[in-house]
Amino acid sequence: FRRVLFRSGSLQCAIILRLDDPPDVAVQVSYVAAVSLAATIAQFVMPQTELRFRWPNDVLLYDAKAAGLWLHAAPVHEGVYPWLVVGVGVNVDIAPEEPKQPVTSMRFEGGADTSAAELLEVFSRNFLSWINRWAEEGFSTLQRAWSLRPNGLGQPITLQLKSGTLEGNFAALDDDGSMLLELADKRQQRVSLREFFDI
Repeated sequence: FRRVLFRSGSLQCAIILRLDDPPDVAVQVSYVAAVSLAATIAQFVMPQTELRFRWPNDVLLYDAKAAGLWLHAAPVHEGVYPWLVVGVGVNVDIAPEEPKQPVTSMRFEGGADTSAAELLEVFSRNFLSWINRWAEEGFSTLQRAWSLRPNGLGQPITLQLKSGTLEGNFAALDDDGSMLLELADKRQQRVSLREFFDI
């Protein structure tokens, strides 16, 4: 963890990684972060049944965004990213307004005694555990964990991509973490993690 900010009511941190995996595999680290975030929040907020993942970068409580992540990367060089940054934000005490979606905080949902520092400590342990499992067991173990708590599966979704806006139904999660989107004409379009994060 190279950068940590404890802004009023939130935790924001950036994890800088150097992965030897090809880019299409390296971006699966977004699932490492998402599953680690969910495991962390679940230790402080009950009930866990109301915790969900929104593909591919948000953690929801009661259908409102409580945490999110983003990937940034250097241009691919010799088949890999020279560096890859996972940016993470968690609404600990307050929920900053977002115009297009409901938001919430851990405190509002019952995690009143949680501090950003405590959250960071637990998240760090969970991230290390899950990134090691990903390295040893492959993406399937992350896919299973994520698929226990999906949000919006089989439902309409709008994706804002650099190439434009895509609308359809979230049909399935592909074996590499991509989304399979069912379009209005019933064709399926695959939206990759690299396309979503534009890296």
